[in-house]
Amino acid sequence: MFVIKDSQLQAFREPLLKSFYKDSEQHLRMKFPVTTKKITPAEFGIIIEKGIEKAADYNIIERADVRFFLEYMIALGSDFETSPSHEWVADIVGIRNLSGSEKIKRMLHTYPLKQES
Repeated sequence: MFVIKDSQLQAFREPLLKSFYKDSEQHLRMKFPVTTKKITPAEFGIIIEKGIEKAADYNIIERADVRFFLEYMIALGSDFETSPSHEWVADIVGIRNLSGSEKIKRMLHTYPLKQES
């Protein structure tokens, strides 16, 4: 039987996570150039880390879905999902038996994200 140790899994995970951070920062800077102009790379790292954690709390775990969650954080604010001015988000992410992908799909249907100009 072939066994993969936790340390081996971590060795695979770390480069993928670094790649996700880098790709996400580039994507968000391109999509929201005005909003992200003054955000430093270090601050972006914190935003992305927080976004990954928050998305996971709502079972949003697929790479593309987390990227959309990050877009909403940039477009609507870091706590958009709990903001009283965006109750529609809480209504969607609060549905327990809904997949993360379906939550993002409903969010995009309700409030499509647009390229910042």
